[in-house]
Amino acid sequence: MKMPELKFVPLKDTSEDAFEIWWHGSHTSDVLVYLRYRYDCEKNWTYSIEFATSDAWDTIIWANDWWEGQEHVEYLGVCEIDEGLEEAGT
Repeated sequence: MKMPELKFVPLKDTSEDAFEIWWHGSHTSDVLVYLRYRYDCEKNWTYSIEFATSDAWDTIIWANDWWEGQEHVEYLGVCEIDEGLEEAGT
């Protein structure tokens, strides 16, 4: 069985607005998002890979409720899952 390869594409603009523009312009419904976040009072970033999908209205739905009001969030890269699964033959 051929396993899918996960390839993250870096986002040039790591802001939430840029991620949402990318999301609405993409033709995928399932992605892994590589991101980092922190509060103002923290020096170190927390890095995470999160699964996101969309509903019938193209709203971004996160599988994990990772956001807890952090002041700094950067969307570093995306991996389109739909594409990787098709290439693996599933």
